Amino acid sequence: MVLEDAPLQPTYWAASTKATLAQASDDLRGREGTIDSCIESVERDDATSQPDETATEARERVGAWLREGTELTGATWTGLRSNFREKTQCPFSSNAALEYLRGLIDTKRAHRISAGSHGR
Repeated sequence: MVLEDAPLQPTYWAASTKATLAQASDDLRGREGTIDSCIESVERDDATSQPDETATEARERVGAWLREGTELTGATWTGLRSNFREKTQCPFSSNAALEYLRGLIDTKRAHRISAGSHGR
């Protein structure tokens, strides 16, 4: 996930044992239990071309990483789209996400307190 108002964070990666990027993408899709449209990928050669209309910011950043920092021929990742607005009825921001998480913690705490009081 790329957040406009947050600094970039370290990201971990692993080399695939698959022979092609398409095979690696299919393997990732299967492991994640998702559909093709939720898997993104970019080949090193594609990364040097102008971004197309469907290019995501993540794809552009990964493409730059491939060109500038690796000898890898491509990369694939799970590119899930945000459902934050649907779930919270507000636009995503770092502060909104923190408030949402705090609410989850408070809800869990309330359930734990409620469950504890019923046992007595």
